[in-house]
Amino acid sequence: VTFVSENPGHNSASVYVPDGAEAWDGEIGKDITVTLSAEGVYIYKCTPHLALAMVGVIKVGNPGDISGAQAAADSLAATIAVNKERVAKYMGMAQ
Repeated sequence: VTFVSENPGHNSASVYVPDGAEAWDGEIGKDITVTLSAEGVYIYKCTPHLALAMVGVIKVGNPGDISGAQAAADSLAATIAVNKERVAKYMGMAQ
């Protein structure tokens, strides 16, 4: 997956990756390509815009037990100032 920086103030950084997968932390304003090497749920954020719920969830294959991802999503939602429901909505779509 390639995250393309359309604006110099954004990035993509993993919040949660399945066991065996590699986490990522893209530079602000730079494109980043990541390989989603394990089945499961990946959660990512735009670091400078987390408070605005600039987050995403990617489901790869069969997510299996997503309790770890759900716990990470719940923890992440607690740090968001507006649009908190976005995390739950995306997690619901990944099940």
